[in-house]
Amino acid sequence: MDDYREQKDLYRGVIAAVSDGDVTALDSFLARDVVDHNPLPNQAPGIEGFAEWISVVPVFLPRLPRQYRDGTRRGRPGRRDG
Repeated sequence: MDDYREQKDLYRGVIAAVSDGDVTALDSFLARDVVDHNPLPNQAPGIEGFAEWISVVPVFLPRLPRQYRDGTRRGRPGRRDG
């Protein structure tokens, strides 16, 4: 499997975990010391803080899309790479 596909699958897994509120799934996708560059006020560091963030997403973003859409498609028609 190429790096592109692996990264895409990883991203899909994280999005699914966030959408489902599945904090335990994060262990298989994120490092324990993950850095959240947009933390909540007083959010704990690392994966524990990211889990805090996941718990408030449905409260503040109830219409967050529940699926992954590939915005990095290769070979788009009408472009030099397609």
